[in-house]
Amino acid sequence: MKILITGSNGLTGQAILQETNSADSPTEIIACSKSPNRFVGKHKFELLDLRYPEKLNYLLDVYQPEAIINTAAISQIDECEKNKITCHQINYEAVLNLIQSCTERNIHLTHISTDFVFDGNQQVPYAEPLASESFQE
Repeated sequence: MKILITGSNGLTGQAILQETNSADSPTEIIACSKSPNRFVGKHKFELLDLRYPEKLNYLLDVYQPEAIINTAAISQIDECEKNKITCHQINYEAVLNLIQSCTERNIHLTHISTDFVFDGNQQVPYAEPLASESFQE
């Protein structure tokens, strides 16, 4: 099995890499992050900025993973408040691109989010604003 992990330099991504670094594991891991690799292990590494879906699609075509674990996000609240457009691009638009690319290629997608966004208290499904709705700084 091949699994592509986005946001592999973050806390969650690093934890997943640590757990999947066994020499006897049959799973091939492709770690991706927008900055150079921080984890030394048996996985492959690719630079990937999810704001550029053409690079994502290229990597999906090259590696043909069966699953993606998306841990990429801007999760610091202060950073999100200061850089709303970048936050929207990474935390919303990039996820839409991942969903579309995975759907087109029949790839299983697991998206991991912070409890600052999804706290688990709401009983009905959360709804994101439509992509056509205006986004203001």
